[in-house]
Amino acid sequence: MRKSYVGIATPQGLEVFVPENRHVGRFLMRRAYRSGTFSSVCFWAVMEEAIASTVLTLLYSGRRQDALLIIQTLATETGSFFPEEQESPVFFAG
Repeated sequence: MRKSYVGIATPQGLEVFVPENRHVGRFLMRRAYRSGTFSSVCFWAVMEEAIASTVLTLLYSGRRQDALLIIQTLATETGSFFPEEQESPVFFAG
């Protein structure tokens, strides 16, 4: 069965990968874009659960580039998402 997942990708590979729900997107945007450098990107991907399981196994074993490559090659659909311009800033102080 295909499901939707969201995550954070960096130049080092996959950083976060979780099943999509209505609350996780805002959390990921705050985490990815808080520095203001945009070296990270939030993304969504639709894939079979077995593929997602492989992605998580690679991520947890420290193979972040391989995990991201699996998403890029085997996901049925992918896309990125950014903070809305109308929203208040997602950057943390301190």
